Amino acid sequence: MRHSLNRLLFLSKKQFIFILLTTSVSLMSDSVNKVPDIWWERSSYSYNKQLRDQWLFHVELLIDRDYERGNVDKIDDIFNANALMRYGHLSIGANYTYMKEKLKAYQTKDNPSATVTFIEYQFKTYMLYDINPMFFTVLAHKFSRKEETIVYNRHTYYTGLGINLLNNKKHIWNVIAFIARDNIKFQNEQNNIGHTPAYMLEQNYRFIYNKNIYFNLLAYYMYEDVDNHDEYEWEVKLNIQVIKPVSIVPYVSLTHYDFMSLTNQFENETKYGVKMSINF
Repeated sequence: MRHSLNRLLFLSKKQFIFILLTTSVSLMSDSVNKVPDIWWERSSYSYNKQLRDQWLFHVELLIDRDYERGNVDKIDDIFNANALMRYGHLSIGANYTYMKEKLKAYQTKDNPSATVTFIEYQFKTYMLYDINPMFFTVLAHKFSRKEETIVYNRHTYYTGLGINLLNNKKHIWNVIAFIARDNIKFQNEQNNIGHTPAYMLEQNYRFIYNKNIYFNLLAYYMYEDVDNHDEYEWEVKLNIQVIKPVSIVPYVSLTHYDFMSLTNQFENETKYGVKMSINF
């Protein structure tokens, strides 16, 4: 034991430098090889090639009841599923949303508590490719149906270029500009206009307080000059992890769209509620 201690105390300068460099490289490798928190929100350039040469998967399920104020007051029960898989710099994702909207009917003496229920759902698929740490491209398709509104079936095809303005430990911020083709079928088929060019802008900002708490701001805008149709949405939410993998997500959102030139109608919706999020 004493002999070993003497050897340790009298290492040559070259031996000491070699051990120090070996330890530093090992610690650095462990740090770089670790997939960053909420990697699915980050660029694939946030981690090294060894991690990019394998499939990464993420699934999130959200259950929500919210209260909606606007043209018509409603209570919404919502189920949402998000899935993403990534290999290298290519990501392929899908989103499914199912919403049951309940509103009180005009009260009558026979049934004062009567309710009317409508179903709304949306399915979205997309491919995203990270060109470099700053720029990425997106190709996507979204189908939606809203039974209770003037819009019945809607297909939107869009492609765009995005930029990562911030991508560090505390902040994730990106902006995407899209060109799109929108095909909307109304309940009144005489108003159908076929495929229409459109322009879209979306930004996502996330502030990460720690691995259990983060704040998110989404803003989205779409414009079609053919029918003077425009719509926008913003949503503010706070994600609080209760136990892994369950989080609660209080939020508020505002949505607006109009079809003034075709139907002389518009809609404003303000929603607030608390989601339960399960991440895998």
